[in-house]
Amino acid sequence: MSTGWSNIKYKQDLPPAGGYKPLPYKRNLVPLRLSGLSLFGVVCGISYFGLRLAKERLNVLQLNKIEDDQAYSSLEAMLEAENDRRWLRWSKEKVESEALNIVGTGYDPTFKPGNLEAFHNKNRWADPYPICDEFKYTTGDSKLNDSIRYFYTRYADIVLGP
Repeated sequence: MSTGWSNIKYKQDLPPAGGYKPLPYKRNLVPLRLSGLSLFGVVCGISYFGLRLAKERLNVLQLNKIEDDQAYSSLEAMLEAENDRRWLRWSKEKVESEALNIVGTGYDPTFKPGNLEAFHNKNRWADPYPICDEFKYTTGDSKLNDSIRYFYTRYADIVLGP
């Protein structure tokens, strides 16, 4: 049949005479120096000291706030007086500038400088027309009521026709 294959000389690959060495399959891990319980103890200790430091810092901040509040309350009257003096100085400058610019230039000789009634006593803006007694005296606490009142009364003062 096949004469060619039987004439080939070959050598089968076999294991060595004493056999192969055993494979190192065991886990040879380096042993931990700290156990889980000791690591837990270290974490708890660090947390304890961190919380102690945070509490001490909070106490210092609270003492500083108390000291600042006491300093402000002792200086509050003086600061209020300074604000009043500043407001009076500004209002005096405003009256003088009105007298110089409006009356002094002859723009309006009947104008009284510093008279706030000229600004606040005008019938320029009328009160909105109340829909009913429920919406008449709103204080702004209900946005729905105020928006409804605005929607229905925004054209109340417009007079149409001659």
